[in-house]
Amino acid sequence: MRQHRCEQRTVLSKCGHRFTSLSTTIIAWMFGIFGIFVILMMSFANVGSNSTGGSTAPSPATQPPAKPKTPAQIAAGQVAARKVYAKVIDQQMLESGIESKTLTQGAQAKTIVIQDVLAGRVRANSLGKNSTMFEQLKALGFTRLNYTNGFEGDLYEGFTWD
Repeated sequence: MRQHRCEQRTVLSKCGHRFTSLSTTIIAWMFGIFGIFVILMMSFANVGSNSTGGSTAPSPATQPPAKPKTPAQIAAGQVAARKVYAKVIDQQMLESGIESKTLTQGAQAKTIVIQDVLAGRVRANSLGKNSTMFEQLKALGFTRLNYTNGFEGDLYEGFTWD
């Protein structure tokens, strides 16, 4: 019996294998690239839409009327806003290169405390001249600002604005 050896005509095609000709390989690559392009375009189009595919705005008929907030809910919102503002001041001090800790005190969080280890007359003077911050403090319902170095006893240094 005689064995037949296939001749290799091109790098991509081999004798006896189906769909390995150069034209078939090129067509397959074109379909693959087109398929990837379609998948990418569909994923980019779905980034802004929700999973249901519909609009995100509810219809006016299904939306219940808004209930007015109770005084307790309003007070709780104001306390939360004051605590968030203390965090904002803390971050601003940190970004200014001042190692400090800012927090609120009291049941209604109406006192803001800034503990700065290097608190002194110079920093207190520059803090007292920041009229924008004092306007924001009043608008949020703060009644007092305590600026201290955080120490107790003889090392204590503190300034208070009402």
